[in-house]
Amino acid sequence: MNLFMSIRRRFSSIRSKQPWDIEKYSGQSRKVLQAFEGSPKTMLEVARLTGIERANVCRYVSQYKDHDHIELVKYGICSVSGSRAGLYRAKVEGN
Repeated sequence: MNLFMSIRRRFSSIRSKQPWDIEKYSGQSRKVLQAFEGSPKTMLEVARLTGIERANVCRYVSQYKDHDHIELVKYGICSVSGSRAGLYRAKVEGN
């Protein structure tokens, strides 16, 4: 197996649309998802709120969107940066 096939196999599982069990995740990932519950927040607001690097928050948001656990509610002004940004909210079971 060449290097390209090895990398492709590894990353194809990351973006799969298979069911995602939230209960198996803990630590930063769970903390980020919980931070998005309630009122919509930007990724930078959640990074500041949780103390988790923004790059990690962005990665988790991408994973949550792939598995339909978070939704982009609207675009608005970030309270931290003052710039236009997407406001996300965690999807609550039953919605």
